[in-house]
Amino acid sequence: MRIVQVLPTLSRGDAVGNNCRAIDGILREEGCDTQIYAGIIDQGVPDGVAKLFSEMGRLEKDDILLYHLAIAFDHDMRNVGGHTIFQYHNVTPPHFFDRYSPFIANACRSGLEEVRSYRDAPEMCWADSDFNKNDLIEMGYTCPIHTIPILVPFEDYEKPADLEVIKRYDDDYVNFIFVGRVVPNKAHEDVIRTFAWYQKHINRRCRLFLVGNASLESYVNHLKRYIKTLGVKNVIFPGHISFNAILAFYRVADIFLCMSQHEGFCVPLLEAMYFHIPIIARDTTAIPYTLGGAGALVEDNDPIKAALMADRIVNDKALRDAIVAGQDRRLADFAHDKIKEQILRELRAFI
Repeated sequence: MRIVQVLPTLSRGDAVGNNCRAIDGILREEGCDTQIYAGIIDQGVPDGVAKLFSEMGRLEKDDILLYHLAIAFDHDMRNVGGHTIFQYHNVTPPHFFDRYSPFIANACRSGLEEVRSYRDAPEMCWADSDFNKNDLIEMGYTCPIHTIPILVPFEDYEKPADLEVIKRYDDDYVNFIFVGRVVPNKAHEDVIRTFAWYQKHINRRCRLFLVGNASLESYVNHLKRYIKTLGVKNVIFPGHISFNAILAFYRVADIFLCMSQHEGFCVPLLEAMYFHIPIIARDTTAIPYTLGGAGALVEDNDPIKAALMADRIVNDKALRDAIVAGQDRRLADFAHDKIKEQILRELRAFI
């Protein structure tokens, strides 16, 4: 018996790919015969981690296929054999990309059509969040659906941080951070607008780090024009940086500000919890599930409300400590061994 994972694209630093590799790791620890296959393997992925989907061949009837549903794939997963489990990571609604990339918008439309077309295909589904689970139910899925959060190898965050970044930014400035791909559904303009109000009306000694893949040039240019229009200073796009540098930006941050309009899970929220950074986040899609009552939720994208909340957290130690303590409690729900056991328990149903 083999356990095979399939995803359309395996990219370095992508949450879906990281989750796939983390699952592969725990399966190997258990002595399972396991392999990752991908339609496209990014050049940044180390050799030997995955094979091309074209090499997979048909599965035996006792094999298990774990297919990661996140974007369209030009291969039908109903005809590859074996037991079928689909892990749904959600698909970004295409309207977010219509203005900036018709190609990505169409890929998202195709992805959603694919998810709907598979509603009778899997024997079981895993959803990263209750929000994703409800999506599948609304699309007509009737198989057992289990909420299984993304498996995060937290020990990676103990690796050395980039000391040059820490030396440069660890000072008396208030450092805001948001981590995530620079794409429209993440609503970076709302993060910038909140930061601009804070800088203008509360404290000029502040910075905003927007850490993440900034390859969607049309959206990045829109954000840079917006920054210029607002006249806001110290908005920093670190660009393509090492993992050690990402760790350093987390270590110097005072507030994690997430105004995203659509998330299927949002791993950076867990990362902020891990680094004990107070979180302010918009109450939408999967964010309330991932926070689980922790952090500080704001009901909309009002920059004044979020900026005033940030000011309270920065200056009220008791409030800040209470928020961090709540985040610590929630983070325990995502402990690596806890999620690992949940994954193995569901797989045992097929063994």
